[in-house]
Amino acid sequence: MKNSSTKIISTLNKIKLDYENAIKTATFSGKKYSDGNEAKEALIRSQKLICYIHNFIKEEAIYNKVHPNNVYPPLLKNTPEITLDGFLKAKKQDICIIPKSSINKKHFQSNNSTSEKGIVINVRSQLSSCIFRSKYPLNPL
Repeated sequence: MKNSSTKIISTLNKIKLDYENAIKTATFSGKKYSDGNEAKEALIRSQKLICYIHNFIKEEAIYNKVHPNNVYPPLLKNTPEITLDGFLKAKKQDICIIPKSSINKKHFQSNNSTSEKGIVINVRSQLSSCIFRSKYPLNPL
């Protein structure tokens, strides 16, 4: 198995290639857009790029002895997401590692002791702020 450094670099390279390809070709998922910026925005909205990071994190957890059945959403899946009550409202979480006793639960309440024993990981990015104008024209035609 690859070490973590090699795996994250590989994951980030996938993100970079997909991102650049959308900008250069003004296409994403077989659809042609009016320019590279629109294709990039469609790619980002699809959550494909952030899912690469989610799957890296899930793979690392499983590699480090977390049972795959305790990881939500499961590896290579985007659903089901676990909902966790917060201070003001409930929110679906990007990645949860939950205790075996809670496997079939889809919603934790903040006063539920099992929620305090789980691990919640949320990933945020700034990809929508990035534009490679100097290197890649937004309209490749």
